[in-house]
Amino acid sequence: MAAVSSSRMTTQDVTGPGSIQVTSNNRTSPHYLGQHWNLTSKHLQTVFFPDHHTGENLAAGLKDTLDSWGLQEEKQICLTTDNGSNIVKASELNEWQRLQCFGHRLHLAVNCGLKDDRIDRAVRVCKRVVSVFSYSW
Repeated sequence: MAAVSSSRMTTQDVTGPGSIQVTSNNRTSPHYLGQHWNLTSKHLQTVFFPDHHTGENLAAGLKDTLDSWGLQEEKQICLTTDNGSNIVKASELNEWQRLQCFGHRLHLAVNCGLKDDRIDRAVRVCKRVVSVFSYSW
């Protein structure tokens, strides 16, 4: 996993006494509680990942990222991901607790709801009502 860019921070910035939570979508962003209980987020790196995105490759790449930043694996409390089978497998292979991304879950739920014929009809009716009022102004 080759780093394309990284912020100007040191491992000291994210290796404090607290636990960390890592978000992964070809980027690594730890989130943790700072010294005064303030939620802190850092962007460590965005990576170019030319290998196949298999669970095994992602698991190794994520471990390499933690190692390269000097982050202790035992301080990681969870990994936030989408529902892709490859990242789910990577989390299982590394024996890391996985948290599903709320934004991704919400997106899936809204898209599923919009496929319902009743919702589709309601949206079409609302668009017609809005277009009538917009045209009359």
